[in-house]
Amino acid sequence: MDAGKRTISDIFNGNRKLVIPFFQRTYVWKEEQWTRLIEDMEYISKTGKEYFLGSIILKSHPTPSSSSIGDIRTVIDGQQRLTTMAIFMKVLGLKSNQSNVVSRLFTLDDGSIAMQHSQNDSEAFNRVMSLTELEEIEPGHSNILNAYKFFRDNVDENKLSIQKIRNMAQFVGIDLLPNEDEQQIFDTINSLGVKLT
Repeated sequence: MDAGKRTISDIFNGNRKLVIPFFQRTYVWKEEQWTRLIEDMEYISKTGKEYFLGSIILKSHPTPSSSSIGDIRTVIDGQQRLTTMAIFMKVLGLKSNQSNVVSRLFTLDDGSIAMQHSQNDSEAFNRVMSLTELEEIEPGHSNILNAYKFFRDNVDENKLSIQKIRNMAQFVGIDLLPNEDEQQIFDTINSLGVKLT
């Protein structure tokens, strides 16, 4: 196990695929969390100070030497935060005409999206992350598309700095080796929190 501070650029490094396993719940964050994220990102952009956004647990997997992807990791904890940050950054990049900066973060060298969602969220997440301009998208029952619409309607690019967010939004990253028991570590970290529903 290796733990330490991680920025968005550390987690999404252009050569790492993050996989949301099938047993993870679907994306559930709502307006309360999205509003708080915007406020936090505006604080970082205004002050330039480091800001802690929670923990992320990733488990590494052996990668074939023939693979164009250098690193594959399963997201054990932090799916909601990482998904929200990706959608938020995508919208901010499009609004501020810096979509190339955001694409470098969330697109792998082979052109695929750096975060692979489980079946229930995959189509909506890929649609958002593949946008080349802001579009009107009917959310329907997809909470990922609801998040996109919320950020499209509420992000003020004049109050936000992609560079400061990339450098100052901090996570505690815990990287597990293939032989480590992710369930035991996940249960220990979440044992005092609110039970998942």
